[in-house]
Amino acid sequence: MGKHYGHINKAHRALIAKQHMFWVATAALSKDHHVNVSPKAHARGCFSVVDDLTVAYLDLTGSGSETVAHLRENGRITILFNNIEEGAPAIVRLHGKGSVVLPSECPPAILESFSESLRAEPGFRAVIVIKVHRVSTSCGYSLPIFEYCKERTILKEFFEHKGHDGAAEYRVYKNSYSIDCLESLTHMVPSAPRVKPVLENGYHFGYKCSLPEYALRKSAATLASAMHALFDPRTLVGAIIGATLALNAGAISDALL
Repeated sequence: MGKHYGHINKAHRALIAKQHMFWVATAALSKDHHVNVSPKAHARGCFSVVDDLTVAYLDLTGSGSETVAHLRENGRITILFNNIEEGAPAIVRLHGKGSVVLPSECPPAILESFSESLRAEPGFRAVIVIKVHRVSTSCGYSLPIFEYCKERTILKEFFEHKGHDGAAEYRVYKNSYSIDCLESLTHMVPSAPRVKPVLENGYHFGYKCSLPEYALRKSAATLASAMHALFDPRTLVGAIIGATLALNAGAISDALL
């Protein structure tokens, strides 16, 4: 049976502390724009219950930045935790208003509540702080039971390879706009270059150049790719072998005639 509460109590804290992941839901205001749901890992190292009405989580860089864009526009957010491991089934939702805080501007008490290793990652891009105005629970009786295996390390390794400067450059390209072209994370960063949105394959990417310059670069990249394919040694070898076989087949045909 569902229940609602005016604050986060001890039972909620205990369930949250056990989980390995959680889900974040936000939405743009326009009926023509999108709703977003994002899974978040490392819950035990990146999620903090600050007090009975405040929570925060450390946000790692990803290929999109929908949550930040929505929070900048309207602040609405819901966090969902559910127990899908052994033990009593349970779902906890935290409804509230969220704000985006850059790592350099985050209060030390909140920042230090996160895992030190996550704080050191080049992919660490922001802290999401949420003022909770409603806590609700439901049974979760139909949820399956999973067994936790381990954390994936692909994202960590990806940004370790890029380093802090490379991660910042990646965010300029990938995290400047939402899929609905709302301004997102890098528009908050004073040192980030100003960019223009360019729509590619259903996503708005941030480009530091003007649109005519972008079109020129895109054409140059396409030409370079075509030239590379044309003069790829494997392509040339294949063409030579094909031509040789064709000539030999012709010679054999002539001999038979």
